[in-house]
Amino acid sequence: MGNFESLKTKAAHIAERIVEVAERRQRIIIIGHIDADGISSASLIANSLRCLEAPYTIRIYNDLSIQALQALKESEYDLYILCEMGGGMLKDIETNLGSKWVLIDHHQVPQEELEHPSILNAWAYGFDGGVDACAATLSYYVAANIDHSIKNFSWLPVVAALADKQDQGERRALTGANKVVLEVSKEAGLINDSVDLLFYGRETRAVHEALAATTTPYIHGLSGNREACLNALNAGGIKLREDDRWRTLAELTIEEKQKIVEVLLPYIGGRGVDELVGYIYTLVKEDEFSPLRDAREFGTLLNACGRMGKAGLAIGLCLGDRGYSLSEAEKVLAEYRQTISRLVKVLTEDETRIIKHQLFNLIVAEGLVNAEMLGSLSSILSSVPKFSEKPLFLTTKTKEGNLRVSARIGAAFKGQVNIGLTLRKVAEKVNGQGGGHKAAGGATLIYMEPSKLVEVLQEGLNVDL
Repeated sequence: MGNFESLKTKAAHIAERIVEVAERRQRIIIIGHIDADGISSASLIANSLRCLEAPYTIRIYNDLSIQALQALKESEYDLYILCEMGGGMLKDIETNLGSKWVLIDHHQVPQEELEHPSILNAWAYGFDGGVDACAATLSYYVAANIDHSIKNFSWLPVVAALADKQDQGERRALTGANKVVLEVSKEAGLINDSVDLLFYGRETRAVHEALAATTTPYIHGLSGNREACLNALNAGGIKLREDDRWRTLAELTIEEKQKIVEVLLPYIGGRGVDELVGYIYTLVKEDEFSPLRDAREFGTLLNACGRMGKAGLAIGLCLGDRGYSLSEAEKVLAEYRQTISRLVKVLTEDETRIIKHQLFNLIVAEGLVNAEMLGSLSSILSSVPKFSEKPLFLTTKTKEGNLRVSARIGAAFKGQVNIGLTLRKVAEKVNGQGGGHKAAGGATLIYMEPSKLVEVLQEGLNVDL
């Protein structure tokens, strides 16, 4: 594992900077990324500032562009806390915000950023930021130096790490610094973990609906098709109803779950079954049958709110609201899942949007998908069999007229490509911003036609290979 003590020392230094401004009652703004990790990270810092009764503002962005930095400069805050935003933009940040900022991040960035006194980044301490430490885990250690009672929220980095697909250990376990926070949460009686089937909605959905909602891995013929799932499970002799109500996966016996595995074998084979079995993380303080009880489902709820323009609801959930925020977030989630299902179908079937290159697959989603939804869609589409054997790039046009790119390593890809570094190199060549992790990344580029983007990506991947 990485140098955990050095990481905690740097987290304490970042916390000192925050406390110094907070105790003077100066203006603080917390800026988080639109996904579950960025929202969780920002919320943890906010929660610690509440302990100090310090005033603060939270804003959630999809991109931290130069234009956004210029607007932030004009707002004249005394401290800008960047959570999972701004990696690779050190010069632009210093130009616009001077020295009035700190940055908490886990993306791969140039060495000068790793060594910067105002930046806490997992890579500086030997942790793989794409696997071992999400931004919320780093923010937790900053917040713990401000408010010792933040241990009561030690479950939140676990939710964020799972939402960020960092469950890459054996049987989908968490590793590195993420695992350290998990153990804190388990010792505090907030989380239980066990090995089980990894259906989405295991606590809240009827078994056949949970199977239909499962997209990682994508099960051809079942994912997104409730009727097919219902028929398959009934044919396998699974008892799906009890006392005139649908049963959930969490209610089934071990024997019944084994029957489900047998039903799925013809669809996905032995290797696919391995992808459906792994560690589940249950938030034991949440109500049974709540979408917040399963940590992965909680993360999806946060992502849905962020990407559907309702980040305030997600922050409310992270800060503990189980009333209005939860009821409204569930409505957003239902709309989000319908939208995702529709878009996956179109992008999978519309061959006019698909460019099949020998090195990668490119899907042009312009005019169909907004930039906020790209990350969720690329994660799902990268596990669809027709896209799973190569890196996948999904693109759309932003409101500002730029080109937004989201990329993922295909689930069955056998090569060696670092997507985050590739997108950073590509972005640098066209005066854009890009980066990420080995298996996932994003970029905002000047707008170009798909044919030109193919050339740019080919050059970037050839260099990386």
